[in-house]
Amino acid sequence: MRELGPHPEDEKPVNVMDGRYGPYVTDGKKNARVPKDREPASLSLEESLSLLAAAPAARGRGRGKKTGKKAAKKAG
Repeated sequence: MRELGPHPEDEKPVNVMDGRYGPYVTDGKKNARVPKDREPASLSLEESLSLLAAAPAARGRGRGKKTGKKAAKKAG
């Protein structure tokens, strides 16, 4: 959608994107939703950085080591 500028810590671009669940801000590592009462095109770099700072850490998607009953059956 639009690049806002470089992130002050790693100089990677901060972008406003249009996603499946609505607009969001990303720095390539972390994503943050744009509030519904805000127009994504009007966000500044500083506002986007504060949204990213307030966003929760990324959660895993269940990839990696298998656990539970199914894993035990396949192992044995």
